[in-house]
Parts: sequence; C-alpha cells; structure tokens
Amino acid sequence: MKILNYLFLVVSLVCAAIGIYNQVEFVPYTELDILSQRDWLYYHDLSMNLGYFALFGGLIGLIGGIFSIIKKHKIGYITIALALVSLIFGLLQATHMFS
Repeated sequence: MKILNYLFLVVSLVCAAIGIYNQVEFVPYTELDILSQRDWLYYHDLSMNLGYFALFGGLIGLIGGIFSIIKKHKIGYITIALALVSLIFGLLQATHMFS
C-alpha cells in the first residue's frame, strides 16, 4: 500500500505541474486578439486537453489521498493538497467554471 501512496503522490505532483505550466504558457495565448483562427484554435485545444488531464489526474490523486488518510499514512495530506491544486487548475482551464 505504501508504494501505491507514493504513486498517487507522483500523479498529483505531475498533474499539478501540468496545470501550472498550462496556465503560465498556453492560456495567455488563447486571450490574444492578434492570432489567426487556426492558431487560436490550436492553443485553445491544447489548453483544454492539458486542463482535462490536470482535472482528472487531480481527481485520481484526491481519491488516492483519501484512501491514504484512511489507512493512517501521513503522505495522504500532501497528496490531497497537490491534488486540490491540480483539480482547481483543471477546473479553471478545462471547464471555464470561473470565467
């Protein structure tokens, strides 16, 4: 079970990093008016796909973190914190819930 806890931690960390990278690198391109239709569509699709990846990876990490806490492993708290970061970035980018 300990290896599985670390696996969920790595999934949460990678998805949080993808969400942050997407927010910094690709989301600003979707708000520019000087892009052509094709370029805007490319960056929008890329931003949405990375956002979905962060969203669902954060959800998987959150579920894994909850199981870790139930099994009395302290690493579950770190996993849940990273999963929530990933989940929020995924909601921001993929669903436009906050726009």
